Amino acid sequence: MTFSAGRWRSGLPLMGLRRNQCGATAVEFALILLPMMIVILAFLDFGHTLYVDSMLQGSVQDAARQATIGDRTDAQIDQIIYNGMTPLISADKISIVRKSYRQFSGVGKPETLVDDKNGNGVYDPGDCWIDTNPNGTFDTDAGQAGMGDADDVLFFEVTIRYDRITPMSRLLGWPNTVTRQIRTMMRNQPYAGRGSPAKVCG
Repeated sequence: MTFSAGRWRSGLPLMGLRRNQCGATAVEFALILLPMMIVILAFLDFGHTLYVDSMLQGSVQDAARQATIGDRTDAQIDQIIYNGMTPLISADKISIVRKSYRQFSGVGKPETLVDDKNGNGVYDPGDCWIDTNPNGTFDTDAGQAGMGDADDVLFFEVTIRYDRITPMSRLLGWPNTVTRQIRTMMRNQPYAGRGSPAKVCG
């Protein structure tokens, strides 16, 4: 009994499957789909963060410039920042800190000691200092809350928190809440005179 080559091949369908390319494209697409989606979502997340940073910087700079003129209240200055950011995040996720200093060099630094009785370079009871933010107490940060007086240095610190717009926190383990902060300093216009801070001892 003899078998032809054609009949022999038809009796072994598995050999035909080895050469069959049907569905290969779908399998290849399935293999690259997840990495491709992660890359796309990462770019979207990064782009959104850059956009929020740009809006935050612009809003804070605008508010600081308006504040240096001296004809706006604290609430009005804060509202400039809220107006710029609330299309993106809610107002309750925006934290605004404003302080004024006498000089740029004094930002974030303690009030100046003028009579250090034991010469240790730090404040001790009985020492004397320049009470820059006139509250009668020596402060390790000489800043005064609010927008200050004419020719003062105005310091802004604005912090925002918002949720990511993409599921990157679940895909890559990133935190779901993003925190961004910006600081800026500007000197108030000399729209009026200002007195000299007093020397205080105690």
